[in-house]
Amino acid sequence: MDANASCDLQGSRSLNGCVTLREETESNNKIIQPLIDNETKQILELYINVIGFIVTAAIGVFGNVINIAVYWRQGLSDSITLGFFALSISDLILVAMPLFTGSTYAVKYFLEDSPIDFSSIHYVSFGWVRNFTYSCSLLITAFLSLERCCCIVLPFKVQTLFTRKRTAIFLFFMFLFHAACLCLLPAIVQLKWQPSSPLDTNSSKRLRVKFSDFGREIEVFYSTSMSFIVPVGCQIIVTVCAFVMVRGLRKASRFRAHATSAGNREMENDTSVSVNEKGKGGHEPNDSFGNTNLATNELKTKKKLKSVSNDNSTLSQRDARLVKTMVFIVTILSACNIPFLAATFAWRAIPDLNIGRPYQNTLSVIFSVVYILGNLNASSNVIVYYKTSSRFRGVAKELFKSSKK
Repeated sequence: MDANASCDLQGSRSLNGCVTLREETESNNKIIQPLIDNETKQILELYINVIGFIVTAAIGVFGNVINIAVYWRQGLSDSITLGFFALSISDLILVAMPLFTGSTYAVKYFLEDSPIDFSSIHYVSFGWVRNFTYSCSLLITAFLSLERCCCIVLPFKVQTLFTRKRTAIFLFFMFLFHAACLCLLPAIVQLKWQPSSPLDTNSSKRLRVKFSDFGREIEVFYSTSMSFIVPVGCQIIVTVCAFVMVRGLRKASRFRAHATSAGNREMENDTSVSVNEKGKGGHEPNDSFGNTNLATNELKTKKKLKSVSNDNSTLSQRDARLVKTMVFIVTILSACNIPFLAATFAWRAIPDLNIGRPYQNTLSVIFSVVYILGNLNASSNVIVYYKTSSRFRGVAKELFKSSKK
């Protein structure tokens, strides 16, 4: 999002486009003062788009490389591990793009009078790749949430519904579809020297992106689907699944607490019976025969408790850990995705909050902030995996130890 984008780019990102801008200029409507002036916008972009993007991107690349290495070492033997592996790859590409974004804004900041429009060129190159990978990450997270949700709702069918083969097929076609969409890029855009101002054809020319005849329709479809439909749909899915997963965790926790309490009471009863039997049989409390009976009763009670827990608990310990991992991931995703959705709604609902309109600087700063949140979301999964999975911690420590040798 940048105020210096080309007229063709403006027309594709707004409903009214350059024609509306020209009509408003000619009709001399009341001038609306911008909320953020150009100088303030440049300072904010310098800190957010250059420093913020590069720092969060570097952290995210490091964390997701660790994720990929750990899950590859574990072996992609089940659907959930394969899903986490694919999510790490998507997040790695997602957080790598801001490195180029920060570099682009740095060049634009120091070469303000350059004849090359870095903003529009960045939007249809690194910007598209970043948004497509963000869509992939959302879809993968929604898929994993559904898998863990079915683990609670349909515990005996989840293994047949979400097999490793089906997960691999879903991931393959999802990545293939997004890659095919990116391959359309050379067909719908081209670089051309165009006037700096869309209203003044005699102004100096700059190298900018120009859409082909059918490029605008494709860009509108891309913008609507990747910036609105997919984020909203995935947010609804992960929210519903998170609610079900939290309920399942609480139910399993209450069951284990109840089963443990019942087992302790039964153990106390067995101990009391054993002591009474010893007293009736003439044995001292500390003789070998009495201790053997007591130990035998305790062992039977523990086995009975374990058997009851395995038969009735809705979640195994491994499934409970995976559900807890997904709950953390979904919570972080929601905290970072909801501001993006709010900004998108505002962008579409407020006419003046658009490129070429009075609040264009505000729009640019808002989306810079929500993109930073997206980077943080893609960078934080390594912390969740490390805190919630003992196996992940073990493999990660082995990798660090081997790298030091």
